[in-house]
Amino acid sequence: MDPLIKRETLELVRAYYKIRAGRVRKRIFEMVKAMGAASPAAVQSGRKPRK
Repeated sequence: MDPLIKRETLELVRAYYKIRAGRVRKRIFEMVKAMGAASPAAVQSGRKPRK
């Protein structure tokens, strides 16, 4: 299933944009990217982190 059509994705995006402080949003974005790059699924698939 395409992750962009999942309810969880929509909820995450809505919550993200409710954060008014741009610096906080940016830090959360960077943290989630780092966590995704370090996840076992990313390591097993050999994916490189997005920039």
